[in-house]
Amino acid sequence: MIFIIFSICIPLVHSASHIFITTYTGVNGQMFEETPEFSAVTTLDGQQIDYYDSEIKKLIPKQDWMEDYASKDLWKADTEIRENVQQIYKNNIPRLMQRFNQTHGVHTYQRMYGCDWDDETGVSRGFDEYSYDGERFISLDLKENRYTAYVPQAIPTVMKWNHDREQLVYLKRYYRYECVYWLKELLHYSKASSEKTGKVPESTGRSLTKPAVNDNKSDDFKNRYYKDVHSDECNDETSVTNGKRRRDREHNQIKLRPTSLIKINI
Repeated sequence: MIFIIFSICIPLVHSASHIFITTYTGVNGQMFEETPEFSAVTTLDGQQIDYYDSEIKKLIPKQDWMEDYASKDLWKADTEIRENVQQIYKNNIPRLMQRFNQTHGVHTYQRMYGCDWDDETGVSRGFDEYSYDGERFISLDLKENRYTAYVPQAIPTVMKWNHDREQLVYLKRYYRYECVYWLKELLHYSKASSEKTGKVPESTGRSLTKPAVNDNKSDDFKNRYYKDVHSDECNDETSVTNGKRRRDREHNQIKLRPTSLIKINI
């Protein structure tokens, strides 16, 4: 299969940083032989860790440690997310063609989202970018918590998405906390695998310490998530009580995989 990536802006990452990216690409029309109508790639520090496209119709781990990391239920859920996004992209491209007054030809629609994290300073950033025919289309401004249009044809979509405040709040929280902790979680397993096999991935930089063995990976992640995010809440008896209430409330809301991120109809 041929995978096509069209250039859109991503944050610059220096040697102490790690970056976690998911890229969706939809193609309307036959660009090259065997070009899939839709493909999805996830990378960690430039190293591909999974792949899906509309021809094979299943999510494939690209690293041995990913097979050990992802449970069958989690792998099935991630496959279903990509199947849903595939259908959304199939519907979105004809609508975009109408906005650009296009009636034929090959056209592409792409989204690239994720986060980077500096393992020295602890600073992290999220990013969420869309492009159409290789040109910037829409981006999410996480500081202002709103979408920005780069061409007039994107304005109707930006107005629609900015009106959905609940979704914007979710995305801000996802990129601030959950994306970064998934990045760290994957780094744990990547390093554990390289230490076990003695094989260091070419594109992976420094990682975290080897994780403790835990059969319930989701619970392990949630425990570390709440410990890190809410560690400043437990300075006295009152804050302990308030912190517990907040954790209980957010525990019921946390989405370990960003299923809400598939709501991307233009």
